[in-house]
Amino acid sequence: MSEMKTEAYINKIIESTGLTRKEIQEMVEDKKKELKGLISEEGALFVIARELGVDVKEESKDLMKDIDIFISDITYNMKNINITGRIKEIYNANKFNKADGGTGYVGSFLLHDKTGDIRIVLWDDHVNIFNEDNFQQNEMVKILNGTVRKGKFEDKEIHIGRFGKVILSPDDVDYKKYPKIK
Repeated sequence: MSEMKTEAYINKIIESTGLTRKEIQEMVEDKKKELKGLISEEGALFVIARELGVDVKEESKDLMKDIDIFISDITYNMKNINITGRIKEIYNANKFNKADGGTGYVGSFLLHDKTGDIRIVLWDDHVNIFNEDNFQQNEMVKILNGTVRKGKFEDKEIHIGRFGKVILSPDDVDYKKYPKIK
């Protein structure tokens, strides 16, 4: 990411929160330490903006092409998560009765990247992916517009609902960055 884009991010955070440049730089360093060097300065700025509720859509259009968000970057208050990884485990899909009398479906799988694992929860029509031939362990998956929620055991989960999307075997990903699970 260019220095100009970094500045745009910092300025947007200052404008939206009233934080000083020094405070933001300290937060960036803290975030990089917290994530043990697995995130760039730009990635840290992106995560901090999200955590502070700062809308950086315009500033991040080009940035999103350049940044990798990893499982370790995810915090509870994040929305519109875009993340890539490999399927580590697949759990059952279940049918249930909705409060409105309709039928709903829920299924989940464990997504893995070099920083850890996270459960991906699919709702309703998204569960159809379970029927795809290449929906299997070690397959690459890209998640778009997921929402982080607290799971049954207080762990983080990414839920894919009406506005989310799951892409199997995406073509715009460097597969070398995601080694196969042994």
